[in-house]
Parts: sequence; C-alpha cells; structure tokens
Amino acid sequence: MRAGRLLVGLFLILPGFALADREEAPTTHQLISSAYERGELAYTDYALYKLYLAFGDSGRIPEAYRGSSNLDGLCGSMLIFDASYCVLQGLFDEVELASARMYLGRPTEEAPPGARRGYDIPEPEIHHWDTPQGNFRMWWAGVGPHALWHPDDDDGNGVPDLVEIIGESLEHSFAVFIDELLFDYPVKDGTWYPLGADYGYREGDTQEDWERFDAYFRNMSEDGMGGGVMAYAQVDYPYPSTPREDASFHMAFRHTDHPDSARGSLETVGAHELHHGVQFGLDWPNPSHVKEKASVWSEEKAYPTYNQYQGGRLGPFMASTHVGLTRQKDLSWYNSTIWNHFFESYTFQNENLLALMNSHGQVNPITMYWENYDMYQESTGTNIEFNQAFDKIFREAFPDNEFEEVMGGLAYAFGEFVEWNWFTNRRCANRAGNSANNRGHYYIDDYN
Repeated sequence: MRAGRLLVGLFLILPGFALADREEAPTTHQLISSAYERGELAYTDYALYKLYLAFGDSGRIPEAYRGSSNLDGLCGSMLIFDASYCVLQGLFDEVELASARMYLGRPTEEAPPGARRGYDIPEPEIHHWDTPQGNFRMWWAGVGPHALWHPDDDDGNGVPDLVEIIGESLEHSFAVFIDELLFDYPVKDGTWYPLGADYGYREGDTQEDWERFDAYFRNMSEDGMGGGVMAYAQVDYPYPSTPREDASFHMAFRHTDHPDSARGSLETVGAHELHHGVQFGLDWPNPSHVKEKASVWSEEKAYPTYNQYQGGRLGPFMASTHVGLTRQKDLSWYNSTIWNHFFESYTFQNENLLALMNSHGQVNPITMYWENYDMYQESTGTNIEFNQAFDKIFREAFPDNEFEEVMGGLAYAFGEFVEWNWFTNRRCANRAGNSANNRGHYYIDDYN
C-alpha cells in the first residue's frame, strides 16, 4: 500500500520534472560547489571562494568558477561558514588565514591593513545601543565606509531608525524562538567569560558588556557600493566543554538599507540570522541545507503575516521538484524548507508523532528535531544528520510498522511528503478548506 501511494505521489508531481530540461547558466556558487564535489578543489579553497563570493569580491575567484550570479542581497551565513570553520579548526595555512581575516571578524576588532571589515575610525564615532529588553547590543559607525547610508532618526533619541527596527525584530524573534518554541537559549559571550573572550571589545569592558548578543551594521562589499550579502551570523568560538561544542556568535546587517524598507522584509532577515545563532548553540557544524531550512522556517514563525515563504519559496520548489532536499550548492536550500512545513503540519495531525514530540517535552516538531535528534548521540555514540535523523524519528513514532531495514522510516516520511505536496500551493486554494480535501493543515489555506 505504501509503495502504491508513493508511486501515485511521484506521478502527481511529475510535471515539475519537465522544468529540469531548461538550461540555465550555473551560478558561481554552483560552479564552486560542483568543483569541490568532483575533488577538483581542496576544502580550504572551496571555503575561501565562497567567502569571497559572500562579500562581492568574486574577482578573487578563478575565472573558471565565476558564474551567472554573485548572490548579492541574500543570507551570507552559510557562504562564510566553511571559512569560519577552517579558522576555528586550524585548517588554513598562513596565507589562507590572512586572506580569511580580511573578511571574517567583528567590525570592532582591529582589522588587517587593507581590509574593509573593520570600522577603523575614532572611538567616539563607534556607536552602540542596547535594546530595552537587554538581550542585544547594536553597533554602527558614524563615519567611514561602514557608516549607515540612511541614519534617519525620526524620534530624535540618538538611535537611527534602522538600528531600532532591526533590534526590535531580534528581540521579538528571540521571544518566539526561546519562550514559545522552546529552543535552547543560545550562547552569549558572557556565559563562558572570559574563555575565548577576544572578539573586539576594548580594555575595561565588564562582564555586563559580554552578556548580550552583538549585531553590527557594516559594509558588505569590497567596492563599498552596497553589494555583497544582506546579512549573516558568524560563529565566534565553540566551547569544547559543552555537550555539542556550543558556539557563541555575532550577527551583521547591511549598512545601505533604508528604514522604510525595514518593516516586514528586514524584520524577517533579523529572525533568519538570529535563528542561525540559535543553531550554532545546538550543533554548529550541521550541514548548510539543514540550517537554511530551519532559518527560512523560523521567519514564518516570527512573522507569519509577512509570509515570504509562500510568496518567494514555495513556487520555486514546486517548479523544481527534481532538486534534492539535501542539495548544498544553490538557493534550493531556502526552497526546501517546505520539508519543515510538512513535518510540522503532519506531526500536529498524527497521534504517533504528536505523542513522540510530547514525550520529549517539546511543543513543536522542528524544535524536537533540533533538540532531540539532530546530532543524536545517546544510543550510537556517533553524529547523525538529516536523513538518518528523520529515519529515526519515524521509526520511533511508528514502532509497529514493518519498515525496510535501510532508511525505511525516511521512505515512509517521504511518501507522506509527496502526497502532501499535491495539496499544497494553489492546487488547494480554491477547495472548500482543509476538511474538504481531507489532507489536513495545508500551508496556503492557513493564511487565506
């Protein structure tokens, strides 16, 4: 029966495969990643080329790997992650490390000569503001290449409107992730003070100065003209004494945005980057596609009425159903967050999965995945990732099912996912609501 339903589901979404024949010029990210997969690039080269790409400096990438897009205006967390990993794990040689430090690091740190990442301005022009709730310290430059392009301050309180909007979005998202969804509290610098405490603060700082998460506004591009990524979260320091080497982090946002554009669109950017920080405190070496699935999903939890997922992610997924859910080398890692929406929807309608979630003391299945199954080590002593984690979840939720020995639980889950997709997006928009199609809590009906 299960095999039949899976075949039917595959047949139903088969029209999407026709789009696979369209030839599109590969992006720089795809070219770099494909070369690494072929063994053509060393991991350190792969990491550096993605780092250059994130900050609009594709001229440093060999011409053979330069493609159709430089990913301007997107999340840079996963583009810079591998370079951060190489720094923290000592994988770069001296020349590679010097190149990485031209881009990585807090703007308040002393930057190498010629680097654009550091504020490198007189201290009185380096400003910060602590959010009223006290969880975030927002930093910006008053002059120089990192100065805000639009320092509007309508209420005259000395804090630019853009800074306040992003700070408020971080506090709102923090409350949703920690208080409502029950994710573990992420790692603040001060939690482990003074171990590893060398991330850009000045002499005389107190413990209180470290008890906040830091967010910076900075120039993201080498030419200073507003290119590069929109924002990122960067791992600062992994703490080996913690169960999963929990890592502290900081965030950075593009200095060119106007406050009028910040409501809605940039608020979700704040949620997205903060959730990367939450992830770093749970399993910082996790694969990029897993992190991006969760961060795009988190935008909808923090700002459900803005609904960027339905407008910008769902359609591209449905148009490219041939692309794997674990693909690592292009923007499909954003679109494949549909898996998280499926798993959340399916769990809340299924007694077995709901009971499993409750047994872990969780209120959301995505939180359960991250907190209880990702890096699941209790029984095996080894790390597991996306496929193995969901195989384990479904095996534990349905112990009476006779699953295939290899990935049988994941196969069951994927069969449900394929069928669920048929009733998602515009195919169910004109039906008589959730009860009529009898397939449950589908995404487009939830917001219309």
